[in-house]
Amino acid sequence: MRFAAIAIALLAIALPASAEIPCGSLDVTVRVDPEIAMPGESILVTLTNGSSSDIIFNDSCLFDAVYPAGEIQPIAWFYCAPIITAIPPGGRMSQSWNQEDSNGDQVPNGEYFVIIPGGSFGYPCTPTLTIADGVPALTGWGVSALIAVSSLAGIWALRRRSVRPA
Repeated sequence: MRFAAIAIALLAIALPASAEIPCGSLDVTVRVDPEIAMPGESILVTLTNGSSSDIIFNDSCLFDAVYPAGEIQPIAWFYCAPIITAIPPGGRMSQSWNQEDSNGDQVPNGEYFVIIPGGSFGYPCTPTLTIADGVPALTGWGVSALIAVSSLAGIWALRRRSVRPA
């Protein structure tokens, strides 16, 4: 029982978490959650203002379209009210995408990107949104933790066999 709890804790640590990436300036970051989404799962893009100034957008959206990777024609458009929007220092702005194209159909698996306009914080950034079937592959720390858990399981099983009374 104790081993199972340790194994679950190690795997929770090993699964990839959303990473914040720089966007425009080093004090502005963007996060995509989840980094790899199942088909139909809502994808949330969040911009965090770590600077000491307001970030100004010319409309109510963080992004106004979603593009397939390598394409210049968007697959989905969003209506953005023409309202000046400010994100104060330490503030956040989020926008979700339900993985539907402009016709309301589920988009195919693959990589997509949005363009967050640079506006008052520098150049635009283009975070990647990935849609894939199944559980995301473990990489980096995930593989190491999985190997460690497997090794611990083997050692634990051997110790249990060697300690049992005859």
